[in-house]
Amino acid sequence: MLLTLSASFGIDAQRVFTDSNPPDYSNLRYWAAHPDKENPAKLVPKAKRNSSTEILDVDIFFIHPTTFTKKKPELWNGDLNNSYLNDVTDSKAIKYQASIFNQVGQIYAPRYRQAHLSAYWNLNRKNLEQVFDLAYSDVKNAFEYYMKYFNAGKPFIIASHSQGTTHAKRLMMEVIDRSPELQNQMVVAYLVGMDVKTDEYENIFPCEKPDEIGCFTSWRTIRKGSDPPGSYPIGNEFVVTNPLSWDANVSYADKSTHIGAVLKRFNKVCYNILEAECDDGILWVSKPKFPFSFLMSRKNYHIADYNFFYYNVQENAIARTKAYLGGH
Repeated sequence: MLLTLSASFGIDAQRVFTDSNPPDYSNLRYWAAHPDKENPAKLVPKAKRNSSTEILDVDIFFIHPTTFTKKKPELWNGDLNNSYLNDVTDSKAIKYQASIFNQVGQIYAPRYRQAHLSAYWNLNRKNLEQVFDLAYSDVKNAFEYYMKYFNAGKPFIIASHSQGTTHAKRLMMEVIDRSPELQNQMVVAYLVGMDVKTDEYENIFPCEKPDEIGCFTSWRTIRKGSDPPGSYPIGNEFVVTNPLSWDANVSYADKSTHIGAVLKRFNKVCYNILEAECDDGILWVSKPKFPFSFLMSRKNYHIADYNFFYYNVQENAIARTKAYLGGH
């Protein structure tokens, strides 16, 4: 069924939420990343290919960020039959973010009828809820299908970014936080790029140590000395994890602790390029130093929340998984 609404979107138009049916997650075409299909999440930067190791007995459920950014879209929710949109998702988020975890475990990343980027600020509350409810329903269904047919009792990691974290936060609250069994299976959750409160959940708490398990991490990356966007709530009630230290008692970490970023050139790894400090619910980082970085004027580093810390996240996910497997 098609739902319509009128909205100010820069042009006068009537738009439907979506024209695609709910995805059938028994069909691999509705998975952007899955162990049984070739996909960009399996790619390893050339500089690190010879150092690949055997993966651990853990799964990563990855929820990708917004890739539906088309100007003047006809739909508020992405069409899963749109090959161009799927290609953008795969070549951006799956290649540059989900691939972080391919040296950790098996990666499952569902396609979902994501909300258009502008839905965050261009819809009234009622329509906003409808658009995001639809997207979330796919994510929830994908996770439940994964748990029933693919998980086989294995530990899992939740990893998400931006809109993916909007849905991961809700999945954590409505599904995982209410299930002691799922909490026991969860190694860690990386809820990146959105604000998450320290008391967001009743039974799952922010990570305090690098090898702590059953907890969640979160950070939003801004260039030191600049102001966060007005849409970013700040304050000590919001979790900010330093992905250079992973220690709640170590707010500042220098460049020596930065073990590798993967930026625009996927096959080039940049080492020791930034320092990071936690304060007021924000991760403040120095302007990264790499060839031609002087051309970079951006101060909101949201797009690089994961990529600045590509190998720090990978190393941490391995450490936490080893701690989990050692304790179980």
